[in-house]
Amino acid sequence: MAILRSEDAENPSSLELNALSTEDIQGQSWQRFTLTLKTGTYELKLGRFPSDSTETFSTISDCLFCRNPQDEVAELCKRLEALIENDKQQLLFEPSEPSFEISISRTRQNEAKVEVWLDSGNATTGFYSWDAAGIRFHTLQEHLIAFLKEIKQEFAC
Repeated sequence: MAILRSEDAENPSSLELNALSTEDIQGQSWQRFTLTLKTGTYELKLGRFPSDSTETFSTISDCLFCRNPQDEVAELCKRLEALIENDKQQLLFEPSEPSFEISISRTRQNEAKVEVWLDSGNATTGFYSWDAAGIRFHTLQEHLIAFLKEIKQEFAC
């Protein structure tokens, strides 16, 4: 699991990405994943999560990254690396099958502001809209570095 954590230890927030299966769909490779946003005691989830009562997965919604012909996870990693190395001051990323959008802006040398907006309408109905729930928090350079390492591990980049 790849987790981007906030700097706040007392009332933590986070973005979690968890890789699932990869499938060929019309000659392209797509990888399912789950996305969880947490802040304090609140939690928002998108994707297929294991049901509490059985080993089957609930099908609340699908979250997909294109892996081939264009590797969206590799693109996210490339943008994170540029932000971490201070080559860029802002990262903006939304997959081609939009289930979420992430924006990370450098605020100080070792700090950044993170905003994540869910597009559950697209994930559950196939209709893209700007109606969304989201989260925002501040994070530290060390958390960005750990998140990048975990994404590369979780999604085999």
